[in-house]
Amino acid sequence: DFSRRILEEYPSVEVIILTGYEEFNYVQECLRIGVADFITKPIDPEEITAAVKKVIERARNRRSCHREYEAARQRLKESTQVSVENFVRQLLQGLVTSEIIYMQDGELREWMAEDIFQVVLFLFSREISLSLRELFRERVRRERGLLCTFPDNRRFALVSNRMGEDMGEIIKRMTEGTNLSFRAGIGCARSG
Repeated sequence: DFSRRILEEYPSVEVIILTGYEEFNYVQECLRIGVADFITKPIDPEEITAAVKKVIERARNRRSCHREYEAARQRLKESTQVSVENFVRQLLQGLVTSEIIYMQDGELREWMAEDIFQVVLFLFSREISLSLRELFRERVRRERGLLCTFPDNRRFALVSNRMGEDMGEIIKRMTEGTNLSFRAGIGCARSG
């Protein structure tokens, strides 16, 4: 019962049971709830050492899998960002066709369904640092209907599919607290 409660509350904990009970049902229940190992008396130090080594190896493998998962998640995030930025570049260059729309992921296809675009192009007085780029990307991610790209180190293009929204307000939200001087050009709303 104690092992079950521990493993329910802390599933990453490894439990090794040392006991005098050898009944099959007891062993079966312990393994079913996720106990790492079951050692019966009389206790052999080598058996305990082997059980602990096995638990340590499983923990290392879990950490390694977690690191690989996080690295893959980061690569996917970066790949998605590149995909969005390429799409925005194609959109701004008038290269978006129905085939390109079809090839995009569901989120971009949904974004395209609005069929209306308005663009703000920022020209900053100095280069946009990587941390500032990430700040802009994060702000864009928080707002529905916005996509962005960085055509070069001093320009930031923002595309909105939300009609009726004051683009000046969007500019304020994007640049708030950055202390950068910039010029911004706002394009007319376009359909199609």
